Amino acid sequence: FITAEKAKSIIDKLGAEKFFFGTDFPMWDASGELERFNQIKLTEKERDGIFSLNIKNLLIRLAYFCRLV
Repeated sequence: FITAEKAKSIIDKLGAEKFFFGTDFPMWDASGELERFNQIKLTEKERDGIFSLNIKNLLIRLAYFCRLV
């Protein structure tokens, strides 16, 4: 595992909009993954994006692209 500080550094460098929250269930315990994620000092906007908005936006773009093809 990486530290919360290292995770924050990577998110800041690459942009929070490029990340999704995932647990790798059943390999890892979801509550443990959530606990580790919550240790990262993120803004509410970053957290909302990583938890749900980023994947929603990606799927919307994918659906739009698929209609064009």
